[in-house]
Amino acid sequence: WQQKNGKNALKLLFKDQDLPPLILDDEDRNVYYEALQAYDEQEDAEVMRTFIEFSLIKAWKKCMKESA
Repeated sequence: WQQKNGKNALKLLFKDQDLPPLILDDEDRNVYYEALQAYDEQEDAEVMRTFIEFSLIKAWKKCMKESA
């Protein structure tokens, strides 16, 4: 339940900042969970920051591909 709320919070944050939506494919799901776990256990936000950066790049590429 908490993971779903976190994902929804990220989606809302992206939307509020006029960013493309968070893409969380099956292949990325484990990385997302690892990022959450790293923060929960060590308060290390760097893993999540890297994941969000990767997700934004992936989303922008998808948007650019769809608009071409």
